[in-house]
Amino acid sequence: MKNILEADSIIVSFDQRVVVSNAYIRCDQGEIVGLLGRNGSGKSTLLKAIFGIGASENKSIRVNGSWVANGYSASNVNMLPQFNMIPSNMTIRTAIRLFDIDMGKIKTVADDKLFLLDQRANELSGGELRFIELLIVLFSKSRFSFLDEPFSGLSPVMTERALEIMNDVKNEKGLLITDHMYKYVTECSDRLYCMYSGRTVEVNDTSELIRYGYINHE
Repeated sequence: MKNILEADSIIVSFDQRVVVSNAYIRCDQGEIVGLLGRNGSGKSTLLKAIFGIGASENKSIRVNGSWVANGYSASNVNMLPQFNMIPSNMTIRTAIRLFDIDMGKIKTVADDKLFLLDQRANELSGGELRFIELLIVLFSKSRFSFLDEPFSGLSPVMTERALEIMNDVKNEKGLLITDHMYKYVTECSDRLYCMYSGRTVEVNDTSELIRYGYINHE
């Protein structure tokens, strides 16, 4: 039986301005779900509200039909935040151990990065650190992973490798991804949502992104 995450009735406001209004999203094990939208449309706000680190006036989250207060509860969801999650003075080896990641999985997909294990986060390039953080989140024991700007700072080669790994990992967990590099998101996603006027709309064809004001042309 595959795991299913659903979230709806999500309302988030800042300074009396409604940012997210009755948004709905679904993510199943075995798929990558893309979330697109213009800057400031509420993508990160929505992910944080579902995950449980962002305030919301209302939300309903269900995993396999059972209500949960926050996505992170019971190891249901983990999240790659938009900004770095490993403290700058922590070594990569320590971070992998603290997140309880199987080092063998890291070695399988990134043996060329093993020389980085005993370096501190602030000694790595932005792309190297982002790639390691992405691997840590993907190889966690959660049922679902939220990825906020996972391609930020990655070289084209690293991005292609990340896409390959994500496609392998989705067999074990559901992935929900948002990134301003929308062509990578549309390339890897099995289903797409777009944030529009504070709500989510399912996108069946990328040409619809023009209608929702996300792109000017294909």
